[in-house]
Amino acid sequence: MRRLSFVAIVVLLAAGLLPIVSATAQDGTRVRASQLVKSVVLINGFACDVPPVPGEEVQLPFEDQRCDAATWKGSGSVIDQQGRILTNDHVVRPDLFGFNVDPNLLGWYLVYQTLDEKELPIPLFYARVIADDPNLDLAILEPAWGLDGQPLDPASLEGQLPVLPISANPGTVSTEDTLRLLGYPREHPLVTVSTVSVTGFEPDNKVSALGTTAWIRTEVAAAGPGNSGGPAVNDAGEQVGVVSAGSRNDLQCGDYNGDGKVDPASECQAASGGCTQHRPIPEAYDLLVQQAQTTEGEPTPTSEVPEPPEETPTATEEAPQPPDEPTEAPTQVSEPTPTPEPAGPDDNTGTAIIIGTLISADTGDPIPKAQVVVLQPGVSVKDWKRGEVGNEAIFTFVVTDARGNFQLPDPVQRGVEYSIWLQARGYEELFKDNKILATEEDPAIVDLGTIKMPLQV
Repeated sequence: MRRLSFVAIVVLLAAGLLPIVSATAQDGTRVRASQLVKSVVLINGFACDVPPVPGEEVQLPFEDQRCDAATWKGSGSVIDQQGRILTNDHVVRPDLFGFNVDPNLLGWYLVYQTLDEKELPIPLFYARVIADDPNLDLAILEPAWGLDGQPLDPASLEGQLPVLPISANPGTVSTEDTLRLLGYPREHPLVTVSTVSVTGFEPDNKVSALGTTAWIRTEVAAAGPGNSGGPAVNDAGEQVGVVSAGSRNDLQCGDYNGDGKVDPASECQAASGGCTQHRPIPEAYDLLVQQAQTTEGEPTPTSEVPEPPEETPTATEEAPQPPDEPTEAPTQVSEPTPTPEPAGPDDNTGTAIIIGTLISADTGDPIPKAQVVVLQPGVSVKDWKRGEVGNEAIFTFVVTDARGNFQLPDPVQRGVEYSIWLQARGYEELFKDNKILATEEDPAIVDLGTIKMPLQV
């Protein structure tokens, strides 16, 4: 399935806005993965009652409208100056890969960026699909709405997100080459890097144009579910592949989070136990562009497209930084003040989505950019503070928006006790251990209400 708006991508490629320039260091040294992580994003997708309409203000998921509590995740890379993202098609269109998802409810993709490899990623914007091809298993997302639901012009992001350059030279990957796979595998909330060796190549009868090298094969289980759509990078810091699980028939899926459904991007992996197949880039990406030219006609004249900036952008200093791990004893969270329960699905499954609002106990003002962290069942905040467990103990997290609202991206299990920790700059830390966030009787969306945080003295 290809979209008419993909003509814009063809135009951008012709104008040079989709960089395929080599990032090789002048002295030939290896570009470190830590220099690339800001260009790798986490994609959190979900299905809602009202699909978003491009150019119009949207009803926010789980806040203004009912959404499916079962979410799925994937990874991607920033490929141009305006924040467009390359990922797998099965991350954004699971319905095309045999998964039981209503395509009429799709269209919601919350994009997160890592600012520091040792910190949690933060939400940036909601994106929309502007191009996808199920045979190539590639898709491109474009920034479309802010976290407040207002339409977002991608041009407004010009120069704010660092671009991961696409290799300009096809066919340069060889057996025994070393690649880095970047992304967000399941159960790892921070960005990860896996170093693998190329073991060979394979054809794909669905994409004959790519010949006998339609897949780059690497070592078994080097990347897992959630890495789908993330980049495979060479020593020069160029993207030479997109991590994929191979064909639909190669996948083994399971209901790992117990919600009664199989989430395609985060709960499926190759039969071998990991992602071993990667679409070659730029070959597959160029094919996507060529197909768009053939199916959509001539692109708009490139003179109408603004010239790209001369330098690769870096993340803006104004971007919110994730809070550090707790360093002092936090204060026990008091039971929140209830707020009106939002409308939600009538059916109760094994999981629930958690939402809430943080405000100042002293002024009543909303608290933006606060961090809400939920730890794995059985892990206490004190264990985390003492360093007895690391960030692998994080079950899920979120950063509050400008109105102090939050929605945990991962559903919680009903009847299971979790520890929750809250932190915001200038406020006392709050925590509560062993709290049941959702009971069997609760609706699919559980509102924790208004939580008041006292100012630091």
